Amino acid sequence: MTLSVPPSFAAKWLVPRLPEFEARHPDIDLRVVAEESLADFKRDGIDIAIRQGRKPQDGRLNCALLSLVDLVAVARPEPALTGEDPLKLADLTQHTLIQDGHRHWDHMLRQEGLTATGRVLQFNQTALAMDAAVNGQGIALVPRMFLGSQPLEILWQAPRLGDQGFYVLWPSAQGRAKTVVDWLLRQ
Repeated sequence: MTLSVPPSFAAKWLVPRLPEFEARHPDIDLRVVAEESLADFKRDGIDIAIRQGRKPQDGRLNCALLSLVDLVAVARPEPALTGEDPLKLADLTQHTLIQDGHRHWDHMLRQEGLTATGRVLQFNQTALAMDAAVNGQGIALVPRMFLGSQPLEILWQAPRLGDQGFYVLWPSAQGRAKTVVDWLLRQ
């Protein structure tokens, strides 16, 4: 079974869960293809794909919501960033903001009429932005579902982005594909 997923989704969400899948389904060999580009199921030999964004409208594919995107601002726990009062978005703008390829910081700041007054560190992958936050390089805005056991503190919860989510896509839910899709949706 070939599963196409975004690289950061693979690193922060899927890989930590694979041992449980393998223990429950030793008869299914998974091949994980981590790529940002959309998969062509036939040409690329993809059985199942997971993509982040708005709900796909391609009627030729089955589609199920795995999780809505709940963004949280996270940083390595430090006394300077934590206090008794909850932080607001405006409080975060003076710190180094770590942005990934989805550019959520730009969107959130623009929506609130704010600008970053501190540095903005740019990465093309969410996993790299999270690693930079773990290393104390600033504040990353990432999907809550990626946190797992990361040593990061949630500083701020972003408003929900409509129907932005992680969606499971597949052309046919038969046999092993159905088993994998069902397992993904139970996580």
